[in-house]
Amino acid sequence: MFAYTGRSIEVKYDTGYHFRIDYLPNHQMRWTSLKKRTDGAPMTGVETYHLHQQGEHIFTLNWIEDSGLSVSQNLDFTKLEVYAFMSWNDSTARGGRAILEHQGKITLL
Repeated sequence: MFAYTGRSIEVKYDTGYHFRIDYLPNHQMRWTSLKKRTDGAPMTGVETYHLHQQGEHIFTLNWIEDSGLSVSQNLDFTKLEVYAFMSWNDSTARGGRAILEHQGKITLL
């Protein structure tokens, strides 16, 4: 079980993206966009994530959204830092997939 189930965080990325994330039971999370959305992107979503614990308060969460967006998020709750790698379909990008890497800060709510 994920130690932060039932908790919420805010994530502010260096790219300008800003999310609230609520960790729900059964490996689900609800994210809500608070700033810098891509045109046509949803404001919120509920995702099922896969979890890998790397240390006492260090986790990797991976999920694939209905749109095909794939996210790998590394969370360090000791340093309150986050790093994310995102990939989505884009026929003009190498391998047909565009990527975005960003890092940021976590605030526990």
